[in-house]
Amino acid sequence: MKTLLILLISPFVILGQKTAFWETKLYFEDGLGNKDSITIGHDLKSNGNFNPDFGEINIKEEPWNSVFEVRASHNEAAHNLASPKVLSKKIIGTTEAGLHPTYNCLFVREPLKAFVKIKALPLKISWDSTRHSGFCNKKDFLTPHILPLIFPNWFDDPEFIENPPFVCLSEKGSFIIDNFTEKTNGFVDYIIDKYNGVEIDTIYGLLISFRTESSSNSPCSGTVDVKDIIKNELDVNLYPNPTSHTINLEILESLTWQLYDNQGRFVKNGVEHMIDIQNMNDGMYLLKIKIKDRIIVKKIIKSS
Repeated sequence: MKTLLILLISPFVILGQKTAFWETKLYFEDGLGNKDSITIGHDLKSNGNFNPDFGEINIKEEPWNSVFEVRASHNEAAHNLASPKVLSKKIIGTTEAGLHPTYNCLFVREPLKAFVKIKALPLKISWDSTRHSGFCNKKDFLTPHILPLIFPNWFDDPEFIENPPFVCLSEKGSFIIDNFTEKTNGFVDYIIDKYNGVEIDTIYGLLISFRTESSSNSPCSGTVDVKDIIKNELDVNLYPNPTSHTINLEILESLTWQLYDNQGRFVKNGVEHMIDIQNMNDGMYLLKIKIKDRIIVKKIIKSS
């Protein structure tokens, strides 16, 4: 009887699941040869929250594999004090426009994120580069930085980060990340799991951004070479960080600053070397500091 019920229900389940207008797969492998994959895509009828009709299954509350696992999410806030509402092996993003009138493809699309639990680096990511050819995907890129969500032309300002790691998905078929240190991946999204206040796991994030051939907000134009990026010798020390009240900027030069939340929304600005954040919500913030003709971006953690 149970078998008969499954046979009767299955066709409706299969028929009820939609195929996205555009889909592709990303393959992941750790330093020990463990493998995993996620499916990402976009569709006109998708939303930016949760789409079970497109095959999204929320496994956020399920324990991560202790050694290696990858999950994807929509473009939601995710840092050490927050996490996405939905984590799934398949994420179909939303689009803010219809089909391109000439190329018949989706051209304004939600960025997506992948989160990786990894014990053995390096991390190798592979994909089918032909899925990123054509007008609407020509300048798609992947990066472990959150900066593209904060400052659209981040790659034009070498003072932001030194040697920013990114890969153009139409130009290569794989990408290797040797580490996720604060120095080389200073603005990576991450989730820290804690038990009784003790950190037990760190889960790193990757941003996948979708850009058309005519987009100016992508480093995949052939004009940017990370080898030509100038090393930023000017730095600003912040203390204490994390903090619950105020944060000090340790540098003698005059400066101006702007503070943004983790979604890129402007919070406040000033010229002081001490910033009062005691009335702000807990979470991660990005501080954009301008000193003469140099720009430095620092991460601030507000924790009560």
